[in-house]
Amino acid sequence: MEIHHEDNFVLIEINPEIYLLEVVYSAAYVFLDRAYIRLDGDADKKIIVELRPKEDYSLEQLKNEFNNELLNYAFHKSQIENSGDIRNILMQRALFIPEINKIEKDDLLNEEFSGDPNEIFSLEDSSENEVPWEE
Repeated sequence: MEIHHEDNFVLIEINPEIYLLEVVYSAAYVFLDRAYIRLDGDADKKIIVELRPKEDYSLEQLKNEFNNELLNYAFHKSQIENSGDIRNILMQRALFIPEINKIEKDDLLNEEFSGDPNEIFSLEDSSENEVPWEE
């Protein structure tokens, strides 16, 4: 990591075996409001991140906060990967529809409607079927 005070930028070299490119993208995205960001290098060998603060911002603080975001997103990615099976099971349970309802739903989705929309959603006065809310 290099801090260039005279030119007002931070240069961070990242090992892609530790932080994948998508983790670097995530961390960089968080910094779009604070710094101009330039990514360079080779995603398989070395990723180079150049941070130039948009406002009067400590270069040391910018470097440290970026490193914290790298760690944050690397941890987040590992948690997602580790909980993938559990998440898939929960989604399957949440979306489970009994076979009877599935058949009815498929029939409704495949059925074509060629009539007047007012047949489904009646806009006519249906006062004879209304019950006052007091009852």
